[in-house]
Amino acid sequence: MYLHEIEFTSNIYNSFTDFNSSYNHFVDITKNSPDLTNPKHIKALLRWLNQWGCRQFALNYHSQVSSNLEKWYKKNINYLPSKNKNIWELKESDYNLVATAFNSLTKIVAAVKLRDGKYIKTTVGPTGTSKIFFALRPKSLIPLDIPMRKKFGYDGGPTSYIKYLKQVKDIVIDLDKQCRLNGFGIEDLPSKIGRKGITIPALIDEHHWVTITNNTKPPDKDTLKRWIKWKYPKSKNNIWGKITSYLTYNKKLNLLSSSDSSQIFNVVEIAEDYIKIEFQETKTTLKIDKQRFLSAYRMLEENKGNWVPIGASRVNTKINTLEGRIKLDFNNKLNGLSTVSWIASILEKAFDNIRFNYKNKGQALKMI
Repeated sequence: MYLHEIEFTSNIYNSFTDFNSSYNHFVDITKNSPDLTNPKHIKALLRWLNQWGCRQFALNYHSQVSSNLEKWYKKNINYLPSKNKNIWELKESDYNLVATAFNSLTKIVAAVKLRDGKYIKTTVGPTGTSKIFFALRPKSLIPLDIPMRKKFGYDGGPTSYIKYLKQVKDIVIDLDKQCRLNGFGIEDLPSKIGRKGITIPALIDEHHWVTITNNTKPPDKDTLKRWIKWKYPKSKNNIWGKITSYLTYNKKLNLLSSSDSSQIFNVVEIAEDYIKIEFQETKTTLKIDKQRFLSAYRMLEENKGNWVPIGASRVNTKINTLEGRIKLDFNNKLNGLSTVSWIASILEKAFDNIRFNYKNKGQALKMI
């Protein structure tokens, strides 16, 4: 497995599925520290599993399976690696404990369904177990679905799951060598490919889901070289194309802030002349027209090398700010809806030559 293959599958994963949005909701509810003694956490887990294709967790049986999972969790959580341990740090003692926990979780009843007048019990099973393991320990454990098991010649037992963990560990160790040849470590890989916050097992799982479960192969090195050599007509301005291309693969973003915590928003629609975002807390949406982005970008371009104040204000907006330029270009008024906070965040992330003054007082952008 090569770095360019990881980046390729990472980029197209979101275009195949909306799984990440449902997983991100689970992470938000659990604060990235799931506890299956917490009813809200179990509810979020089951919702995510249903959205992730686990049909064994029938909606009308969620109450009973929640109780079953809580009992399993209390008895087995200490068998799983510590939540900060990475997959490449697993040892034989970890594998033995994981195998025990895996074996017990697969047998738990997930639902009882009536078919042809008979009640049939459905268990969590190996695929469901591996996904729950990933939910609980995303840095060290990884999902394993049926097509992947068939590809690698594994059955649904705990021994096969441990073999898969060891196989993935070897892949990660090799990827780490490739990373270090390029001046960084495996722990920095997600941020290097624009997926900051995702774990290494998640990247490997996305790769296997794209290439094995969906049989889509990344381009080889010769193909990449050919792509790079293609010549294209010069375009005067492809600002909007770069913005929408970036947003296609990065649908969950945060506002620019000098603090560690900032407001999260989701991109829920991308059109030819606008985007629509959703505020994570209130779930309300905001439509932002293409022209507003172009106005902000052009002001930065005209003032290249200098800091330009963002100037987020609904009323009495100053002319020399990005918000002022947006409003004047859009409807020639300095009062009205303020959109620059989200526009600034997207521009800073979509363009490598646009900077935000994280360390200085007063919010501003600069094009270098």
